[in-house]
Amino acid sequence: MSQNSSRQVLRLYWAVHPSAVEGVLDQVRTRLVQLVGELRAAMPCGQQDPTPDLRTQHRVHQLE
Repeated sequence: MSQNSSRQVLRLYWAVHPSAVEGVLDQVRTRLVQLVGELRAAMPCGQQDPTPDLRTQHRVHQLE
């Protein structure tokens, strides 16, 4: 093989046990539920969306 030839990785596969993925998803779900609970507790009754101040406090970025 010549030293000038370049290589490119097109695909990379990992062998991950399903329970590892389930564990990560469980942690994400738990933290998301905690975040939503904190935001709802801090919002005035009847308000649909958190205020910009609440989003800043909890580091929430609004997707548009």
